[in-house]
Parts: sequence; structure tokens; C-alpha cells
Amino acid sequence: MTTIYSVVNQPNDQFGYSCYTLVIPASEELTARVEALRNTVGVSVASIPAHITVKGTFFNIESLEQVKQRVAEITRVTAPFFISFQDAQVDWWTEVAALTVPVPPPLQSLHNALVAAISPLGLPAYRDDPYVAHMTLVYNPSSAALERAKELIGKMDFGPGFQAAAVDLMGRVGPRVGGAWQLIERFVLGGA
Repeated sequence: MTTIYSVVNQPNDQFGYSCYTLVIPASEELTARVEALRNTVGVSVASIPAHITVKGTFFNIESLEQVKQRVAEITRVTAPFFISFQDAQVDWWTEVAALTVPVPPPLQSLHNALVAAISPLGLPAYRDDPYVAHMTLVYNPSSAALERAKELIGKMDFGPGFQAAAVDLMGRVGPRVGGAWQLIERFVLGGA
């Protein structure tokens, strides 16, 4: 069994980031809806704009360039695909509400390739498998905001889904509370 490490207060590494993740950015329209929800409910931790996580959080890498190279090799040969929200559902996990979505074969293949290529380069802070494709909607709502979050999420129209066109390598600067996620590089699917 793989050991999962906490990166809640992980210090920044020699590249300036405490941890990393690979995500598929959502459409601009969906991102705007999710950000409006987060702004209304309040978010107390570093968060990434609306996305589907494709390779969970990792840290303790020796070479950021090697991570970029491996992601580029995989995304270059991966065609864009549609992520459907048909049969998607909202799940409430500890301190998190997420839209879990069915995993189409191209997403599962991309996930498998990225996990196989990136996992040996660092330590995991997230269990990658079994893969649960999800879009986190709100993080750590206060007790007072929890009921409001449930009400707003219950009324949200997520639309039919969105086109997966890129993978973003994200790096968090600082701790979970008080830190910020930053885009390190965007890799266009099927791109050169």
C-alpha cells in the first residue's frame, strides 16, 4: 500500500512550490460559476480554479523540468476529448463538496499515463487510484456557510460538461491555509 503524506504545511522546495498537481481546466463559463459559488460561500484554503484533477497532489520532486518533460510527452499524443456531466452527482466529503463525473476512456487513459510517469518522481499527498474524477466546488465551508452552500449547489446548472483541451501543471506556493496555487505551465492536448 502506498504511503500518503500530508502537505498541509509543507515548505516550498528549491523550485518555489510546496506541492504540485495536474488538472484539466474547466471551461471559462463553468469556472466563472464555480468561482461565484466559492466567493459567496467563502473559501479558507488555497484553491485552484474549477478543474478536474487528473493526477493528484505530489511533492518532493528532484527536477521540475523532468516533470514538465513527461507531461509534455503524454499530452502531445493525447487528443482533446469531452468530459460529460451526464450521470454526474454532487458528493459531500469531509469539508469538501465535489461534482463527481463518470470517467470516459480517454480521461482514464490520460490519468493512467500521468500517474505512471509522474509518481516515480515524487511522493504522493493524494491517493490516485481508484480514480475518482471530480470537480471540487467548495472547500471547508464554515458551519454557518454549509447550509447556504448546499442550497446554492442544489440549484446550480453545471451544463452538459466541457471539452478537455489541456492539462495544467499547478504548484502551490506556501501552506494550504494562506498559500496560493499558481499555474506553472499549460500543456495543450494534441499540441506540439
